[in-house]
Amino acid sequence: DKVYFSAEDNVHGRELWECDASAKCSLVADLKVGPEGSEPTGLTAVGREYLYFYASPDNSKPHLFFLKIERGELTDFSQSAEGLQGKVIERFYVIEEQVFFLVRPEIGNLEVWAADPGSISCSCVFVLNHEPNVLLSSDRYRILSNIRPYLSCINSENLSFFDNTRSIKYSLNVSSGFSLLR
Repeated sequence: DKVYFSAEDNVHGRELWECDASAKCSLVADLKVGPEGSEPTGLTAVGREYLYFYASPDNSKPHLFFLKIERGELTDFSQSAEGLQGKVIERFYVIEEQVFFLVRPEIGNLEVWAADPGSISCSCVFVLNHEPNVLLSSDRYRILSNIRPYLSCINSENLSFFDNTRSIKYSLNVSSGFSLLR
């Protein structure tokens, strides 16, 4: 078992580190070479196999990464996942080992994407509109309720949908995130 954390030293800046059961600590990756560091945040485990987090490997907006813990393989999801290039992943959520992303394209409305853990295959679940309807939904997900989904305002905006392949209901509150409906 390992513990993952963000730490800083004089050589690497703030980067992702790990410690094993014997308290031996080591740098996982120097994503931004030099003393500035990539500033990893939002470390979120998906089961015991994957660790998702944001980091800034360059001077652009933070990228979403995932680490395959057993193999030590690190993937820049923001750059590797088909369809996400040029888009900003604003937030990500993990619910019952399903990963959801709120994605902002350069032009257009906020999108909700989903991916299985550890996979760079992902798909747009639906695009939220300023109107009380959904512009796009996928075959896998079915919209259950749609109450003024995204209005760029302080009020909570809710959307419920059903994963046809896993028979699970989800609820999205754009302000606070996803939750599982039983």
